[in-house]
Amino acid sequence: MKNRTSAVVGLFFIFLMFGSTIAYTLLSGSGFSIGKNKEEVSLPSTNIVYGELAENVETFAMSKGRTIVKFYYNALCNGCQEQKTYLEYMTNQNAGVIILEELTDNNVNAPKVSIMSQRGSDELVNATNDAVFDSLCNLMFNPPVDCALKKV
Repeated sequence: MKNRTSAVVGLFFIFLMFGSTIAYTLLSGSGFSIGKNKEEVSLPSTNIVYGELAENVETFAMSKGRTIVKFYYNALCNGCQEQKTYLEYMTNQNAGVIILEELTDNNVNAPKVSIMSQRGSDELVNATNDAVFDSLCNLMFNPPVDCALKKV
């Protein structure tokens, strides 16, 4: 009786082991995804984007240490060009660290800059270039040397 019980338990465990192996093989080969994201998220090819990135791309970029800067401006705004040029300059100076999204919004009366990173977020309306620079220095994961030099 004791041998028969051990044989049944042994066969049960052998069946369980083969069953789980077969199930894993079928699920992994047939396109089922267990804990895997089918969409491959990647960073944009340029640091300046003329439109809004998807939320999962922004999240991925911030997880890689990038700072997302969204610039909302009215296409008819005269003073917005100076801030736009400054933001493009800062983005190019810190290539691989800042991603700038330029978003035209005709409902915006004053230019708005929204900055997001792993360190937090900030929103500036009709801000000076110095205020934008200070906010970038506070929020960038790896701020440039210029940030430290300005504090001296």
